[in-house]
Amino acid sequence: FINASFDNSNKDKLLIEIVKYVLEKYHYDSIEINDEFSEKMFDAYIELLDSQKKYFLASDYNEFKKYKLKLDNQLIDYDLSFFNLTHQRLIKRISEVEKFYPSLFNDSFDFSVKEEINLDFDNITFPKNDIERKDRWRKQFKYTALDIYDIKLADQKSNIENDENYIIKSTKEITTESIDLVSKSIRNIFDLMNDLQRKDWFSRYLNSFVIQLDPHTYYFKPEDKTRFDMTISGKFNGIGARLSKQEGGIKIVDIILGGPLWKDKKIEIGDEIIKVG
Repeated sequence: FINASFDNSNKDKLLIEIVKYVLEKYHYDSIEINDEFSEKMFDAYIELLDSQKKYFLASDYNEFKKYKLKLDNQLIDYDLSFFNLTHQRLIKRISEVEKFYPSLFNDSFDFSVKEEINLDFDNITFPKNDIERKDRWRKQFKYTALDIYDIKLADQKSNIENDENYIIKSTKEITTESIDLVSKSIRNIFDLMNDLQRKDWFSRYLNSFVIQLDPHTYYFKPEDKTRFDMTISGKFNGIGARLSKQEGGIKIVDIILGGPLWKDKKIEIGDEIIKVG
């Protein structure tokens, strides 16, 4: 794990230098940074940015491809032009999708209309234009809503069989619930996307580099490293407790002496965290 973070281009260049130095000096194996390396890094980076090919357009990808055999030289020269181009373009494309996607929910999806959706993301191309991109998003929403609809129908059938007082919902109600759930989910996704900062995307750029050396080597910026450590150890230093994931919640399995919970004395070992305000 490599743990560091910078927020401007000069410090980003320094971070690349540090990562290169650590990997070249201390990694058990070495690899030549050449055109073949550059091509693999390019593919990995685009995959990390837009794996389902629903933000970028084909014209973007064609523009990016000019750098496919140049990333090795850019790493050597600490040149961030490719990262800056892709980062700025991605933010623009995410903003475009965020503006148009609510209109896709204006008309209820007609599940009786037969359509096809290709989920083999590795073997589909980026959408040619905005119309094709919108249709890709519409089909994804419809597919997800239909999946939820099917689950809800099965649940209702089971409830009818097991509960004579169960109030049956119409297919229209179930359809509306399913679509509303998809709409709420995508809003949450864009809320999370909008919280991402430049350093979060730069981490992906760095990881497209380091994973070429070893799939078990990964760059974490400090806050991500902290979350990783908490996941592995179950220890959350922020509140002074050791946690254990249980079905339905998180259980307090130890309280750290001198920590906030120990001083507060309102939470005890064995309590469960069921909600965070």
